Amino acid sequence: MNDCDTLEQRRRVILDDMAPKASSMFGAHALFATSDEEAAERTEKIVTTSLGQQSDSPFALAQMGCFDTFGAMFLLCRWQDEMTAHTRDHIRQVMTGNTHGRGNTENHWLMHYTAQLLAAELYTDVDIWWNGLPREVFLAEATRWILGTIDRTARIGHHEYDSTDYHGWHVLPMIALADHAADATVRQRAGDMATLLIADMALEYFRGCWSGGHAREGYRENTWTHIGSASALMYLYFGGPLLGPLQTQQAMGPALAARYEPPAILCAIANDRSRPRVVRKTKAARNIYRHVEDDARPV
Repeated sequence: MNDCDTLEQRRRVILDDMAPKASSMFGAHALFATSDEEAAERTEKIVTTSLGQQSDSPFALAQMGCFDTFGAMFLLCRWQDEMTAHTRDHIRQVMTGNTHGRGNTENHWLMHYTAQLLAAELYTDVDIWWNGLPREVFLAEATRWILGTIDRTARIGHHEYDSTDYHGWHVLPMIALADHAADATVRQRAGDMATLLIADMALEYFRGCWSGGHAREGYRENTWTHIGSASALMYLYFGGPLLGPLQTQQAMGPALAARYEPPAILCAIANDRSRPRVVRKTKAARNIYRHVEDDARPV
């Protein structure tokens, strides 16, 4: 099952493994994709018990995180016709009424603005958004930021480059936008960026691992090669000898049920090791300057 023409087989293997243990909004995609008889009811329980439910910590009482809002909107946009009415209503209430946290890293902001854009495009009958701004104003802000980060990445490189963990949290929002954004420009550019990010993995893929240097993995590690969210994406798109919990993790579940697929040539590139190659990339610096005319120079 390592050939490039078996993406659908690999998808089914992961979905069948994920569906019985789905316990998150990301893993819930597997319930619908496998036509689980209790998909709607199980998803309702996942959504209503996790989304918008505040814990006892002061930070959690103040806001919801971007993983919550992004997970909810990706799930809703993909499967809303199969969801219960209570699930749809709960997501609407949380997305338009609760306080949302934007986070503090590039992937956090991307998930935040992706969720806000999809929600603002969907709930057009809501005049004032959860933060007190007119919906149209916040939709414009989300669109501007998303197109801006796509432009910066294309010109000077990816800030959280080659991260075996965080790379997937850049790929998934782009897939969500490519599949579900109403704005045609956003859809096209997000699809192109998803392909570029997956091509970035393909260049350095080696037998199930991501070789080379990595920008940011966790809080202390920067040398991981086959761990994190990228493991699931690499197995899905490129195949490989490794199939275990990392490759079937729920976090990347939405990619399994997405309409977007990368060009087949990327699988061929990833698996072609017939001769040695040197990969040279331009990467953006992590220091991002605000209110200046020029971006930080790439390295």
